[in-house]
Amino acid sequence: MPALCQYTRLPLLKAWMGHMIILEAETPPAVTSVSSLFAIVSKFYRNRISFAQTEHHIAKISSAHHAFAVSSGMAALDVMTRILKPGDEVVAGDDLYGGTNRLLVYLKVHTGVIVHHVDTTDPKAIIPWLSSKTTMVLLESPTNPLLKIADLAQIACDVKERAPNAIVVVDNTMMSPYLQRPLEHGADLVYDSGTKYLSGHHDLMAGIITCNRDDLAKVTSVVTRHSYSVTEIDFST
Repeated sequence: MPALCQYTRLPLLKAWMGHMIILEAETPPAVTSVSSLFAIVSKFYRNRISFAQTEHHIAKISSAHHAFAVSSGMAALDVMTRILKPGDEVVAGDDLYGGTNRLLVYLKVHTGVIVHHVDTTDPKAIIPWLSSKTTMVLLESPTNPLLKIADLAQIACDVKERAPNAIVVVDNTMMSPYLQRPLEHGADLVYDSGTKYLSGHHDLMAGIITCNRDDLAKVTSVVTRHSYSVTEIDFST
């Protein structure tokens, strides 16, 4: 195996909110100052930490009452779009992760969901598209790939005022809960691709969903418990 692909076992001492957790990283983190608490998932079997415990810690660092681990970031988004029905309207950004765009196109073509793309860097641009038919407002901040920034708090406030039944969903992949916690700014559902910054070691495929609302947690739980699972990538073979 090439030297670049060989991994070392680097003991890491992680500290978060008073909890000290000793982990073994299969590859050294690119940025050692970033606390990759989600690496707990990649050591699930080795350290005998249950999904319930993992989700508990993810919830704590995300300011969430509920957290769910799934197989990827796109799996997380797929779970959340299960609430959409034909005729429902989604307001989304005009710069989105490619997989997100493809899923929205599929829903639009095959399920009758109506999707509006707007410039989310301007909160006022969203207001004309909010109505009683709006079921979901889907945001990224920063966006992937152009790193556009949305005022999550202002948009969430406007949505609650003009479309109170709509759910504000935020893709937090580019920040991770370490740097941004959208639930604190009014989001209803937040998801991350754990494969990227949240893991930090590139040896895990996973996604997370967090929320505070019990009704959304109930719906999410039904799907995640029977359809998705986290996958650890074993580079040793």
